[in-house]
Amino acid sequence: MNEKSYLFPASWTIVHPITDSSPLYRLTNDDFYNRDVEFIVLLKAFDESFSQTVYSRSSYKAHEINWGEKFVYLINQEKGHLTVDVRRIDETEKAELNKE
Repeated sequence: MNEKSYLFPASWTIVHPITDSSPLYRLTNDDFYNRDVEFIVLLKAFDESFSQTVYSRSSYKAHEINWGEKFVYLINQEKGHLTVDVRRIDETEKAELNKE
């Protein structure tokens, strides 16, 4: 495996804040199961290295959602170098939940 990546143009995290205007506001993990909630994520992007539009579709059901968790931060900057630790790409940590 190549330890260096010479083309890494962007890394994105898509976030939906759970505020009082969100349709997810005040829903619990049990609500997700009882209502058979499913998130469908459709992404469209442009891959500059191949000059192609790329499409991706994913579906997430209640049992696939880690309630009260968030992904760990993978980006590190030391001594002027930016690194991304992809070995931790699926690691999560506890997240503060808004409770009212």
